[in-house]
Amino acid sequence: MPSIPPDASLSRASRSIEDVLNSVSDQDWTWWPFLGLRPASDEDLTTRRVAHMSLCFGPLMALLLLPLTFGSLTARESIAIVLASIVVTFVIYRSTFAVAWNRRALRERGPS
Repeated sequence: MPSIPPDASLSRASRSIEDVLNSVSDQDWTWWPFLGLRPASDEDLTTRRVAHMSLCFGPLMALLLLPLTFGSLTARESIAIVLASIVVTFVIYRSTFAVAWNRRALRERGPS
């Protein structure tokens, strides 16, 4: 995993965004029903863990989207929505929440 730049390189706005993302990630309800997937705050959210999370949360997102189609999709299209939801969940979470989480984990672990 690539190293994370030290805090000194973060602007005040970037640190504020990171703090908001971590605040959301720290809420138990945001992990429901998969609270067991949340690592300790000093552990990294690895790509593998985010992929596992996406396999769990992506289909839930699809379940929220599919009723909006009013039953007009074929089975193949419905499966495509589920798969796309998994991919979108992974990309968004890995590029936002996981980055913020990992920066905080690095700070909590302290200098190596």
